[in-house]
Amino acid sequence: MRRPAECIPWTLLAVAICAAGAGIAAGPALQSDSAATRPTVRDMRGVLEGLWDADPAVREQSRCALLALRRAQLPALASAAAELGPLEPPALQELREIVAHVYLSEEPYDSLPQGFLGITMSPLDDNACGAVVESRMPGFCAYAALRDGDEITDIEERPLARPFDRNQFINVIQETPPGRTIHLKVLRQGRAVRVPVTLSRRPAGANELNYELRVRELLARRRDAAAAYWEKTFYPAIVDGHKP
Repeated sequence: MRRPAECIPWTLLAVAICAAGAGIAAGPALQSDSAATRPTVRDMRGVLEGLWDADPAVREQSRCALLALRRAQLPALASAAAELGPLEPPALQELREIVAHVYLSEEPYDSLPQGFLGITMSPLDDNACGAVVESRMPGFCAYAALRDGDEITDIEERPLARPFDRNQFINVIQETPPGRTIHLKVLRQGRAVRVPVTLSRRPAGANELNYELRVRELLARRRDAAAAYWEKTFYPAIVDGHKP
């Protein structure tokens, strides 16, 4: 099976990004209009093959590369998936999650000039040294940069107090302008990693008493938008590509 790091020029950039621990923040580096770095259907097919490679490092490289795509490149990704032939349900589900993130990363929403990661955190644990990521919201910066189960212990640019204070962590994120890159210190499966994240914009309505409800409603609308794109546009393109 062809490995993306071995033969695809634009993916080499994504591989370097993954090696540095970066997430969607580095996406623009993949969006060059240069003919040498513009991903083609053939390129994307190689990356998709890597997504299900036996080597975990290759899978991670491919995942990073796909999450860094832009919405306008999704039709080429659908064509690449069609060329691979019918995909098994687990592979389709993984691809659907990637497509949802890429689609929603450019979906507009009412926002505030405050930083936002786009995560939910697990309940406080006396044994935890930081904020444990319970889940990530597709379309926001943390989805590509972090993993469920990551434990965020500090922010390099704004060191946090000890013992870890969740409210201080939230405040520092909100006080940091969206679009600025910060470096999170993270425990990931027992290993300390440094993760750059370029913050998203915080959804509007922060001063309202029902803010959490408004965010849930926003996320539900975004999920519906991504699902509609998959069902009406992306998945039919794969099916049509399978037809002789």
